[in-house]
Amino acid sequence: MKFSSTSRSPLLEHRAFLLLVALVSVAFLFVLAPFYGAVFWGAIIAFVKAIILTAAGVLVIGPVVAAMFIAVWHLFTQERLGDAAMP
Repeated sequence: MKFSSTSRSPLLEHRAFLLLVALVSVAFLFVLAPFYGAVFWGAIIAFVKAIILTAAGVLVIGPVVAAMFIAVWHLFTQERLGDAAMP
C-alpha cells in the first residue's frame, strides 16, 4: 500500500509532537514532585562543588590538589553531619 505525501499534514504532525512532548514533560514533573527538595538541594550542592573544584584547580597547583581539597571537604561534612551522612 502506497501512502501519498499529501495524506498527512506536516502541521498536524508538528502539533501532535508538541502535545506529546508537553504531556511527557508534565508527567515527568508529576513523578518528581515528591522529590523536589532533594533534587533542588542536590543541584545546589553539585553547583557549589563544581565552583570550588574549578577555583581550587585554577588557584592551586593542579587537579590533584583540588581533588584532595574536595576529599577533605567531603570528610569534614560527613563528620559534622554524623550518622545521617552514612549510607
